[in-house]
Amino acid sequence: MINIEHLRMLNETEIIYNKKQKLDYQKNEIIEKLLADEAVFFKIPKEDAYLVLKKLGIPEDQLYINYISLISYDEYQRLIKSNKLTKEETILDIDNLYNTDVFRNKQTKVNDIALVPVKNKETIYEKILKIFRKLMKKRINRKRLDY
Repeated sequence: MINIEHLRMLNETEIIYNKKQKLDYQKNEIIEKLLADEAVFFKIPKEDAYLVLKKLGIPEDQLYINYISLISYDEYQRLIKSNKLTKEETILDIDNLYNTDVFRNKQTKVNDIALVPVKNKETIYEKILKIFRKLMKKRINRKRLDY
């Protein structure tokens, strides 16, 4: 499974490549800011986490399994013990999260990601993610115009 360090390396590689090719790397700079926090996937909505993973080249059919590994119980405990995350900082409903079928049953399906409970809470990443979403939308609209 992928971890935060892998994602940082993928992003850094993309930035270097895009700079050399004189391509836009603004989205990657935003991702770099997000990934500076090891606990970021506990602090952003799963939809935004999927956007980040997609941008970094994670195949659609592997988004679910990689997201689940990034928010695993072991990862949560590691971040808590190293004081890189507090229960209050996470938007995930930790009290119920690890009791769901997503984590108990290894046979869950991709669509079961909707079972991950989330608190109704705005995070400090909202501003960064709004910019990222706008950039992703522009990219999608630009692709449509190219056809």
